[in-house]
Amino acid sequence: MRKKLIFILVSFFVLSIFLKAEKKYIEIPLRVFGKNFQAQEVKKEDLLFKVNGKDEKAFLLVKEVRNLKNKGLPLKYFVLDFNLFDYYNGIGEAIDYFVDNVLTDEPVILLTRNKIYRFFNYNSKAYLKKMIRKLVREDTLKFKAEISSYHKKFRGILSRISSLSKESCQRFINDYLREWKVYKTRFVYPDLRKYQMLSNLLANKDGDKFIISFQHREVIPYYNKVQKALARMNDFVSSAVSGEAQAWATMISGGINDINQSLLLSKSFPSKKLLNNLLFNNLSFNLILLNNKMNQKEGSGYNDVSPDMEKLLSEIAGKTGGIAVISDNLKDSIDKIKSHDDVYYYIRYKIKKAADYRFEISSVKKTLSFSYPDFFRKAFLKNLFKLRKNKVKISNFSISEGRIGFSLSNFKMVKKGGKTFGVLKVGILVFDKTGKLAYKTGNILNSVKKSINIKLPPVYLNGNFKLFITVKDMVGESSSIFEREVKF
Repeated sequence: MRKKLIFILVSFFVLSIFLKAEKKYIEIPLRVFGKNFQAQEVKKEDLLFKVNGKDEKAFLLVKEVRNLKNKGLPLKYFVLDFNLFDYYNGIGEAIDYFVDNVLTDEPVILLTRNKIYRFFNYNSKAYLKKMIRKLVREDTLKFKAEISSYHKKFRGILSRISSLSKESCQRFINDYLREWKVYKTRFVYPDLRKYQMLSNLLANKDGDKFIISFQHREVIPYYNKVQKALARMNDFVSSAVSGEAQAWATMISGGINDINQSLLLSKSFPSKKLLNNLLFNNLSFNLILLNNKMNQKEGSGYNDVSPDMEKLLSEIAGKTGGIAVISDNLKDSIDKIKSHDDVYYYIRYKIKKAADYRFEISSVKKTLSFSYPDFFRKAFLKNLFKLRKNKVKISNFSISEGRIGFSLSNFKMVKKGGKTFGVLKVGILVFDKTGKLAYKTGNILNSVKKSINIKLPPVYLNGNFKLFITVKDMVGESSSIFEREVKF
């Protein structure tokens, strides 16, 4: 009896450890590229997976397909990202078109050049369109004013190179490199802190996450005038003949080369950091590149001169499962993004504790290349595990005589009008083997209790199916998905 009791206690201890460890896992989104590659060909045995330099075999490989269309699972999060130098009617029309043709009631996060806005619960599409239009217009025009005032510095720098001397050339080089570096950081390159905040906002939310980024093609202020100034300086340098003149000519030539290199925007663009930031949360980055209307104004000082940046941004879109569209037809661009399927895998890997993890994923046959987040920091994982603990728990799942049962707990509650309650949006979806929706139901539940037990009416299906329970905590702004292979 005592031995049996010890065995039960040991078993319970082992099971507890397993369940505890089960909560600590990393999901690594993996996108696969290769000549004549078909996504369905990849299997676990095709991959070499290393964690902190050591080969690992204990991982799960799962294939996923997602898109913007409102079919299948309803848990989607949309990020509208506006990197604009100017606002015009076509931008507002594109906002209306997106809201009317893509959204149902999904949460929306709005990114402008300077701020982040959340629309997790909104009353109507009309309200959403009005607010997004207003905020994008106000923030973009404010940003445009900041840029315009900053151009005075460039005009001043260019005016001081009218008469050539070794002193004026060197002063121009120093002043231009200093101000251009500040300008790129402030007005051209993305604010990585904003994208980190976005990651934190979405970290405790299950479901598909998409960014649609409206990006004006990058411009360099007074590019033509800068090039003319550099050409004149080159001619001045070429006229140097004496030994002393050759010395300063070499120095100025080096400065001219530094300016030309700095004008290649992709050189110092933080692409790796931005890409990893997107991949951490499996954010599909979709890009619409459009021409800057300010270029059409005489004397505006703008030119489109950065094809290297367009190439780099397009590559980032592809590596996150999104696409890049270069077009001023915003409605057509949105339709192309909407029809795009993001086919990817994720590697699910159990860990014992939060720590720094670096990953290497390669192909056994060396015929494939991969895009994935290659490291997870300890601080990031600690925060991720903390957020997971605060999500709605879906438990006690059962099917008896066709009736689906489950429990919901760990949701946030709010006190209002003397009552404390939680608000949950619950959906149940059942798909057959072909992926066709066989059953769907759902409701918004208000609960004054800390947990809810749910038992649905009988579902009249027969055979094997895949079932999903989706829950949005409307107070805590988190979401959870329960997935199970079932038989009716």
